[in-house]
Amino acid sequence: MTPQSVLLTCIGCIFLVPAAMAQANSTHLDATVPFSSVLSSSCGEDVALTGMLHISMSTVETPSGNERFAVHSQVSGISGIGMTTGDDYHGSSTSSFVSHDNGGSSNELTSIENMRLIGRGRKRNFKVHILFHITVNANGDITAFHSEATTTCK
Repeated sequence: MTPQSVLLTCIGCIFLVPAAMAQANSTHLDATVPFSSVLSSSCGEDVALTGMLHISMSTVETPSGNERFAVHSQVSGISGIGMTTGDDYHGSSTSSFVSHDNGGSSNELTSIENMRLIGRGRKRNFKVHILFHITVNANGDITAFHSEATTTCK
């Protein structure tokens, strides 16, 4: 998944949670859906991916009014085909998206994704790591921001 697709998935998941869940002290929702994407790789080849995406969402509201919203996802049984060479790839992916609302005093959002694709035989293997973190104070000012994305080819 690209950083943009992770962010869009997380935003989409936020809208899947009904308003009634936001009022509850603790809620949990699980879903499994088909997954397909194209990994644009710095390893020299784009890879068309398919698999099943399992999404687990939870919300927790503390008595003090703090809220935590979390989305954890795992793509299992990833199959990929190199769009230039036709090479086969298999792998897995996990991601985590957590948002903390500290009662209006600050908000934090952290997203982490790790994907590993293994090529058959002597084909290249891919490892992708994406990290995004932002903190916003009560005035709406960004007080911390960090973003990194790395792709390793072996």
